[in-house]
Amino acid sequence: MKRVILILIILGLIVGCGLGKGEGRIVILGIDSPPPRNLDNIYLKINEIRALSSGGEWITLDNSAYTWDIMRFFNGGTGLLCVKTLEAGHYTDIWLEFADTNGIVIDGVPYPLIIQNEEETGVKLAQEFDVTKDETVEIVVDFEASKSIEWTGDQYLLHPEFRVFEKAFSGAVLGSVEDTLGAGIPNALCEGVTSTLDTLSTLTDSTGGYVLILLGDTYKIIASAEGYTTSDTVYSDVVVVADSILEGYDFTLQ
Repeated sequence: MKRVILILIILGLIVGCGLGKGEGRIVILGIDSPPPRNLDNIYLKINEIRALSSGGEWITLDNSAYTWDIMRFFNGGTGLLCVKTLEAGHYTDIWLEFADTNGIVIDGVPYPLIIQNEEETGVKLAQEFDVTKDETVEIVVDFEASKSIEWTGDQYLLHPEFRVFEKAFSGAVLGSVEDTLGAGIPNALCEGVTSTLDTLSTLTDSTGGYVLILLGDTYKIIASAEGYTTSDTVYSDVVVVADSILEGYDFTLQ
């Protein structure tokens, strides 16, 4: 069964799952910051996901060993990494453990994606969260491909880096990117830039549409694409708050 699924569908699926006394639920979703443009696919195999309780106990959330095809997680699409019922309480970290059978596809050619350092097979995400009785907490894990893949001259190395946040504190900016004739531009880069120059980004779909999932903050929204030199606008001082959906942030590129 494919694990890639839209956020709204995920929410519909987990509502019907029962909870025991004193329990809540954690849902971990995967998204991806855009990789270098010549990458077709990035395949990461996750062996195990764990959470660390405030009492110091590591609790297994998923150990089914599946492949995360992260190139499919753009524009509001997410990968369902795990759903787990947990005892209500405070948790301090999330652990992702990878296999050594990862890979990438560049211009149609597959290559192994190698973890040379054994310490990098496991990544601890410093994300605190609370599980509340009869409630669901959603954690979004964003694989930062441009920072995580290194070409050494003869092989591709994986140094996994992630951005992680609680979805309840995020909102979304929606729009489209078109050329001067009104045709949508696929794979255009859309970015939300904070005052501290922290940049969150996505790529447009085949019709030129995009969805930026952003933490609550004030952003400058910009767009660019290969073969185009200028944009008709830059949106400044865009305020994103939790659960906000801001539409109509459209661009025309020349």
